[in-house]
Amino acid sequence: MYVYAVGLWTGAAIFFGAVVAPGAFQIMRPQAPDLVRFTLGRLYPVGIVAGALAALCAALLRGRRLAVQAASGAVVSAACAVSSVIMERARTEPAMHRMSTTLMGLAVIAGLVALAVRPEAERTP
Repeated sequence: MYVYAVGLWTGAAIFFGAVVAPGAFQIMRPQAPDLVRFTLGRLYPVGIVAGALAALCAALLRGRRLAVQAASGAVVSAACAVSSVIMERARTEPAMHRMSTTLMGLAVIAGLVALAVRPEAERTP
C-alpha cells in the first residue's frame, strides 16, 4: 500500500511536470494556464492523501527506516497542501509561482526518496 500510495502520486506529478504542463504551453498557449490549474487542482488532493497514507503505512509497519519513510510522506502531503492554497496567487504573482514550483519539486523528490526507502515488508525478494 505504501509503494502504491507514493508511486501513484509521484508518477503523476512527474508526468504532469514533464509532459502535461510543457505540452499545454506549447500547443494551447491561451488556455494552458487553465488546463494547468485544473490538473493541479486534482493532483494536489491526491498528493495530500497519498502522502498522509504513506506516512501512516510507514508508522504501522515500524520498519528500520520509519523516520525517513514517514517524513517523506509528510513532506509530500504538506507540500501539496501548501501549493493548493497558493495556487490562485501563483498565476499572477511570480514569487508565489516560484514557491509553488519549488514545493512541487520538493514533493517529487520526497516521493522518490519514499520509494527508494520503502518498507522491508513490501520489498520483493
